[in-house]
Amino acid sequence: MTITEEKIYTRLLSEEVGVSPRLFQELLLSYGQPSEIFDVSLPELSGHPRVGAKLAKAIGKAKERYSQMETEINEWADRKIYLLSFLEENYPPLLRALGDPPPLLFYRGLLPPPQEKNVAVVGPAASNQETVAQAVRLGRALAQNDVSVVTGLGRGVEASAQVGAVVAGQSSRLVLNCGHEADLSDEEITLGVQVEKKGILLSEYSPLVKKSPAQEAASRRLIVALAQAVLVIASSGADEVTEATFELAIQQGKPIFLFNPNTDAQFPPEAIPLAREEEIDLVVCSFI
Repeated sequence: MTITEEKIYTRLLSEEVGVSPRLFQELLLSYGQPSEIFDVSLPELSGHPRVGAKLAKAIGKAKERYSQMETEINEWADRKIYLLSFLEENYPPLLRALGDPPPLLFYRGLLPPPQEKNVAVVGPAASNQETVAQAVRLGRALAQNDVSVVTGLGRGVEASAQVGAVVAGQSSRLVLNCGHEADLSDEEITLGVQVEKKGILLSEYSPLVKKSPAQEAASRRLIVALAQAVLVIASSGADEVTEATFELAIQQGKPIFLFNPNTDAQFPPEAIPLAREEEIDLVVCSFI
């Protein structure tokens, strides 16, 4: 089987059948390549402790949509939306280290080299003008140190950090919480176009999948996983996004830096405070 064919079988498992990323990994360990999972007999597949008869039948039936899946992948490629499989060597190594990485990534732009240095920049969408300006400067400072900025699609701090990286001419990573062709705002589309010129837009969702709260939480996991360190920029106490990011960074063992000079709010003790923008070098040095 070619890698393109394996991508189609992976899509069938993930999207048509609804196999979770963790179960996908278990099936690979048990049966080999995605295409080989479809060759397993119904009794044997039903006997897998995590599959059962109902899911085994769904896997067998999903193959009927192979041609449609293939057509969609080709049409997306014509629109410069590509698929990256967990099975490919250039799948992000930091993401591969997760116990349940996405089987497929949908991307636009340029695949970064595996040795690229990455820092996730996180902060509230509702930020004051001073905090937004700080995010632009810190994003630019990271880029000038040859560090790629990783953020979500949010406004405020995260979009501003991406702007700083773009202005500095450095590649960056923008993680979407929806498909590439979902209903994005004009501001989100404009930012994506700028990032795509030298960086990459990543999503674990098919192009037409719309935003949802659950997908926002899932995208946070990828943002943290794709980075060697996490920088939180805030002008007040931690909001839900910031708190979720702290928890994920602690779970994944990533160093956390907090640029938050204008508040006495309490943050987790794991966070390393930065009092001045010039201390961004501490973030860069944390993983060199």
